[in-house]
Amino acid sequence: MKRILFIMIACAGLLAANAQVNTSTKTTTQTSGTTDAEKFQNYLKKAQAGDSYAMYEVADAYYFGRGVAKNHQEAFKWWKKAVEAGEVFAMFDLGTCYYFGEGTTQNHQEAFKWFKKGAEMGDMEAMYAVADCYYYGKGVAKNYGEAFNWRKKLADMGDKEAMYLVACCYEDGTGVTKNLPEAFKWFKKAADAKYPEAMNEMGNFYYEGKGVTKNYEEAFKWWKKAADKLFPSGIYNVGFAYFYGYGVAKNQQEAFKWWKKAADMGDMEAMNELGWCYFLGEGVAKDEVEGIKWWKKGAAKGDANAQKALKDRNLTW
Repeated sequence: MKRILFIMIACAGLLAANAQVNTSTKTTTQTSGTTDAEKFQNYLKKAQAGDSYAMYEVADAYYFGRGVAKNHQEAFKWWKKAVEAGEVFAMFDLGTCYYFGEGTTQNHQEAFKWFKKGAEMGDMEAMYAVADCYYYGKGVAKNYGEAFNWRKKLADMGDKEAMYLVACCYEDGTGVTKNLPEAFKWFKKAADAKYPEAMNEMGNFYYEGKGVTKNYEEAFKWWKKAADKLFPSGIYNVGFAYFYGYGVAKNQQEAFKWWKKAADMGDMEAMNELGWCYFLGEGVAKDEVEGIKWWKKGAAKGDANAQKALKDRNLTW
């Protein structure tokens, strides 16, 4: 059985993900027939006349290079104007600029200040950023309890990723008293909201009997749901269940099939399992050369078991 070791999302990860949206610098024709350059000029006129939303759009265009040359200094200037004009969602973007030092001097304390302002106004992206800043001590003293509180607010608002994060906190006792039944409850909420990582954890909890009565059939069911969402750890766990007969009839051929699928997606533990399947002829025709090949792939990605299998045979990777 495999679980994903959870690492809280850093501000950098969250903000970088946000910055990957609408990054095209090419002026394109919209369905309305208006080009990005024309849209930019329209927003610029409105912004210069004091429209706070237009200020936000002008900043966004400068940041991503939509309809105008990319210019982070101009983006920062216009997001600041938008904030001063009362545009709540611009607070997160202004904080982003301070956090990364884009268009202004890097200043994590100033970034946190603006994230906090946006969060207190209900901006969910800003709430995530505040939680992460507290968790990692970026711009504010590290405080796991505050990080948990902000994620709990997001979870209570129905955010499925936050539900998963809250469950992880309850499972590990990070920022809150460890409580496995409560962790199970929140994993179930996130899983019911179709969050693949939570589906996989539901399988793990049922398999281990953590916060719920041990039930291999339920474990398999939830691992399969995660696998059907193409979540690599779920796919690996389905293979594990088939190989050992947990919650489903033992079937080494099926185990091999699922581990191969996970390995092809880059899962290093599945690569190790494929190595053993080939080396011993379990679920596939015996082929020691092919087995060693998969161990080397897993070892190169850092899997300790694959590395040991090679070392035990005086092989390198």
